[in-house]
Amino acid sequence: AVQFTRNPEGIGDALKIIGGHAAGTFVETARAEEMSHLFFGQVKHRLWSGFATHPPIEERIERIDPQWDGQFLATSSTEVNELREESSDDPGHQAALGAIAVAASAVAASASDISAPAPNSRIDDASQLLEETQNPLGAMSLVLALAWDPAHDGAQERAVVAADIDGLADTVRRWRAPLRSRSPAQRLHVLELCLPTLRGLSDAQYRTFRELLLSWISADGKTTLSEWCLFQIVRHYLDPEFLKTRVARPRYKSLSDVTEALCVALGTLARLTEDDTERAFSRGATLLELTLTLPDTESLTISRFGEAMDTLAECYPLLKVSILKAMAAVAADDGDISDTEMTLVRGMAAVMDCPVPDAMLEAYGIKLSAPSG
Repeated sequence: AVQFTRNPEGIGDALKIIGGHAAGTFVETARAEEMSHLFFGQVKHRLWSGFATHPPIEERIERIDPQWDGQFLATSSTEVNELREESSDDPGHQAALGAIAVAASAVAASASDISAPAPNSRIDDASQLLEETQNPLGAMSLVLALAWDPAHDGAQERAVVAADIDGLADTVRRWRAPLRSRSPAQRLHVLELCLPTLRGLSDAQYRTFRELLLSWISADGKTTLSEWCLFQIVRHYLDPEFLKTRVARPRYKSLSDVTEALCVALGTLARLTEDDTERAFSRGATLLELTLTLPDTESLTISRFGEAMDTLAECYPLLKVSILKAMAAVAADDGDISDTEMTLVRGMAAVMDCPVPDAMLEAYGIKLSAPSG
């Protein structure tokens, strides 16, 4: 870093501040180790890692600053609070407001069918929605609202009331209808904003929330593909943090090792097409340069689909990119990307821990829903 920045003093001070942090350089995120080469220091304790990814931070500081007195730099709580206050003016904060403004505008729209909400009202609602994603109660409420099913509102309502979490039921009621009317891309964006906040729950709180989410999804006794995607994204990102579940590690080096899982995954997407199912499936198989057989509709169950995705998540990274390209090609075959197809492609990408760039989707004819004015 010193070589490229030509600023040894700045790098040295950064390391001193990191060393003064209570957690040091350790990162309490399940998959941090996979990106360890991008961090300033060791992200996992040597007890859990066979080899060190970085020299001890003290040794690195001494190399940069031989006169270092051994004292780390501590960041005061005042400085932290000032940074938080300044974040509201940060371009990223403003971008987040813009990204969810359309979703939030439905709150005002649902209150009146006569006129559209004023621009200032939409921004206020967007700001309120963003605030909800930043506190645990609001984040739990929004995720539950994303799983709301009007046909089974009674059972879901009883479950959330029985959870006896102060303010949860009211917040869910406020956002469930507006969020349900949004596009899959907008709903996924709201979910992504909630996930970091949910990491702040205690183990007990997460277990309660997880059970409540499952009860909402299973209120009708069955699980749809959209509900599967929602729960799998939550499970994938949060279970390793709270339940210490095993993180999928690269296992399969060749696509020929996962042909059965590919048949199920591509077949599920192909069956959603309203045009030529066989052609859509073949398009994906051709892109992967494999000979695959389209499964019967009866065999494409949600549980089998889930098992297939777990298998594909254990492929090596470059294989995952090829798989996602094939999935995008299948979804785009009929030229009409349905809400379910869009949700599946993005959800499958998240579960495989290989988020799909919008540019790749657009290369295969998948256009994300543009915000309506």
